[in-house]
Amino acid sequence: MRRIKKIFVTFLAICMICPCLSVITEAATAELRFADPSTTVGAEVDVKTSASSMQSMEATLTYDKSELRFISGDNATGKDGTIKISWTGSGTTAEFNLKFQALKEGASNIEVSSATGTAEDGTNLEVTQGSSAVTIGAGDPSLIKEETSTEDTTTSTADGAVVK
Repeated sequence: MRRIKKIFVTFLAICMICPCLSVITEAATAELRFADPSTTVGAEVDVKTSASSMQSMEATLTYDKSELRFISGDNATGKDGTIKISWTGSGTTAEFNLKFQALKEGASNIEVSSATGTAEDGTNLEVTQGSSAVTIGAGDPSLIKEETSTEDTTTSTADGAVVK
């Protein structure tokens, strides 16, 4: 009888402690992920980026400007080793393409220096930050384009024709 009573009291104590352990909560999280493409010197390469579990996002990316040159990107602006991505969407996921030109053979990383996200209900999210490893093989350096001005060079003539 004592043994059964002792087992019952132990079981009751465990049942009382268990609900206290389940009260722990986690912060809401989102993810910013990247593909790891391969290319050759002089070629252009698309780095696919995806954001999930968020309604909007602001992120700053960094890369080595002696290895890669940023050309363009969806919802992105950048130059000289830094890219800013700003996105607000109607869903909770988004995909972006970032276009670079490979300048030097080797491995180059594109990393997130900061990222913030917002959920549909407006709460701030903790963003899990990924990175991209771009592998650059031997290629044709003559394909490397000189950096062009970011100013719009399109103008219109009096008769409506477009001149570049």
